[in-house]
Amino acid sequence: MKRILLLLLPVLMLASCERQYLVPSDEVPAWLKEMIREAEAGESAQPMYATDFGAWIRYKYDGDYFFEWINPVMSSFPPVYDHSGTLLSLDQDKFTKYHNGKCCKKYVWKGSAFPDDYDEW
Repeated sequence: MKRILLLLLPVLMLASCERQYLVPSDEVPAWLKEMIREAEAGESAQPMYATDFGAWIRYKYDGDYFFEWINPVMSSFPPVYDHSGTLLSLDQDKFTKYHNGKCCKKYVWKGSAFPDDYDEW
């Protein structure tokens, strides 16, 4: 009986591990790859402050992909970029529609100290 439990323990541990939801490299736009490269090299510019605590997340909205820089340390709303890298100017009504209609959350990149249990507002 102990042998069976010892054999099943690694299987249970592997099955219970949280999976990484990082998108494949070919699905990441070139502008975002460059921003991530700069962050990893310590050359970050806006909006990527405190990169260790941040993450890039891809959402789908209105048939297109959008990217947000999420950082729990920041006190402002996350900047939202379209697939071509254009920063979206969202007034309150547009932001509310986007926030309520976005779906299909996928992590593109996570900083080394990004909290595993992060639940955005």
